[in-house]
Amino acid sequence: MEQLLVNTAVAASIYCLVAVGFGLVYSGFRFFHFAHGALYVAGAYACYAARIGAGLPLWCSALLGIGVSAILGAACDLLVYRHLRKRRAGATALFVASMGLYAVIQNAIAMIFGDTNRTIRTWSVVEGHRIGDARISTAELCIVGVAVVLIATTAAVLRYTKAGIALRALSADADLSRCAGVDLDRSAVLVLVVASGLAGCAGVLIALDTDITPQMGFWGLLMGVVATIVGGIGRPAGALLGAVLIAAAQQISIWYLPSQWKDAVAFGVLFLALVLRPHGLMGQPIRKATV
Repeated sequence: MEQLLVNTAVAASIYCLVAVGFGLVYSGFRFFHFAHGALYVAGAYACYAARIGAGLPLWCSALLGIGVSAILGAACDLLVYRHLRKRRAGATALFVASMGLYAVIQNAIAMIFGDTNRTIRTWSVVEGHRIGDARISTAELCIVGVAVVLIATTAAVLRYTKAGIALRALSADADLSRCAGVDLDRSAVLVLVVASGLAGCAGVLIALDTDITPQMGFWGLLMGVVATIVGGIGRPAGALLGAVLIAAAQQISIWYLPSQWKDAVAFGVLFLALVLRPHGLMGQPIRKATV
């Protein structure tokens, strides 16, 4: 049981970082930012290039990986999304553009690094730390600790800072927030930088624990999206709750089902959530105004 809790905490940490970033983009601009998965991969590979290719310290490589993802996120808005917004493109056009960005970034990574598995783990494998009857590695402790700090920081920024209040106003009503003086273009860049940095951090953290491949972004995006929808879009606490539920369901299923069923279990939880509470566990239902 204790090992189940440890495994759930590690998996939920990765899911939540991806989910919070995806939810920020969706709640602010109402489109499916598919390229978010590629930015998750970009962070992992930038960290790999800095650590293995350039021989930089691990902490420096990790920060570089996060920075590369954040810069790529800003570039996605400046080079693609902003021009589509100026032409009043709808959510479908933005979604198709994000799919194109995903394909470009993923294939560029595959061209540079190849399709084979890569790893940044140069340290020897040890037994890990004991927590009761469970064991957790140093990398897994790092994953949980960093995720908790970043999620708490993101929630505090959204609640207490001027930029965070502007982003929450934008997600509530984009037209009204523009009338109130919120700069949409600047807010979009800020949202993409923060969201992409969180995704890049998730990629770096997963690289500490497992091998990385250019194709891993699709899986990471799907789990993050499922956690976002289950918990409630636009709410970091909801993303955390959704990530924990998804991770727990997957870890429990491994005890009774073959491991390849764990993704199906995640989508089963999503189906139940959509049926029982379509707006998410911590989301608010949208009410139509009466005139």
